[in-house]
Amino acid sequence: MMSLRTAPPAEMRRRETRPLGGNSGEGTSGTATPNIESILRDEVLQLSELMREKVMHVQFAAWEFEEAMTTGLQASFAAKERDLQKELQLRDAIIDALMDTYERDKDLAASEAVRIRLEGELRTLRTEMDRLRAEACDKCDQALAEKNASEAQVKELQAKLKSFEASTQGGAIVASAPSLLSLSEDRARIHDQYAERMDRMQRCHEEVVADLRRRLDRYRQRAE
Repeated sequence: MMSLRTAPPAEMRRRETRPLGGNSGEGTSGTATPNIESILRDEVLQLSELMREKVMHVQFAAWEFEEAMTTGLQASFAAKERDLQKELQLRDAIIDALMDTYERDKDLAASEAVRIRLEGELRTLRTEMDRLRAEACDKCDQALAEKNASEAQVKELQAKLKSFEASTQGGAIVASAPSLLSLSEDRARIHDQYAERMDRMQRCHEEVVADLRRRLDRYRQRAE
């Protein structure tokens, strides 16, 4: 990101020191007033030019920050959606494997007791499938809500940037305008919240997969 510290223009560093009294023979006569006004006018023009340069640097840095943050959030949301798709595909594969196992056990069962037991376990499995589907839907809704919340935070930051740009119009910076440091802190806070949510979802995913695998092993042992 471009630094906001800009060196003063060469005109400021090499500013001439003009005599306040005009010609050497005039002293403090009435011709000194136009010279003082000219010097003050030059000072004001130089300060205005320096302020415009600083405002342009600040606006450019703010635009760069907004673009980088928006791109990062879009990439994070895309990765999160891919993770959810992989999780749902893995659950569907496990459920299909369980269904195939119980269908084979049902075909091979010779006694009425085994058939009744398998049908009961199949009903239990279907109930578990419904619960997992509901849980997956809840997680998708939660992820969507988190995405909307993050987008709202991005809009809030964009509003702050617009307020900051508006406050710097005309060569004056309002004291209440948000600083780039506060915007960086907001970005870090959003990143930490997103990382915490992703870790929580990963732990939940691992627990669900481990539980399904334990159930599959237990059902296979009981079928044998």
